[in-house]
Amino acid sequence: MRTRFEIPQGFTDEVRFFRYLPLRSLLILLVVAIPGIILFKLLSPFGLGIYVFFAWVIIEFVIVAATIVPIPLERWKDGGGLTYERYITKKLLRRRKKELYIKGYKQMEYEEELNHDLYD
Repeated sequence: MRTRFEIPQGFTDEVRFFRYLPLRSLLILLVVAIPGIILFKLLSPFGLGIYVFFAWVIIEFVIVAATIVPIPLERWKDGGGLTYERYITKKLLRRRKKELYIKGYKQMEYEEELNHDLYD
């Protein structure tokens, strides 16, 4: 029984890496790390650098995990299959804009505005 298989030519180490940590999560990881590094540098002279480091690692772990872990499919009414980060983002946008995100929703209004702008 083989436990290792040959990797096809088209796949590289990057492709295997992005299977576990998607590009979006990697970008969020880097963006969230920047304020942590700044806080660490600012508070290190006061002896608080190690506390900031550990607190920021926990915060970053929670944020990145929210971009990777999907909502179980059994919770289809609550956005099953979406990651928690996308679900929270959609909830906040819906609360602010008070609109539904349905394909073709307000399509006629959009086309009328587009035609009006083109012909004026």
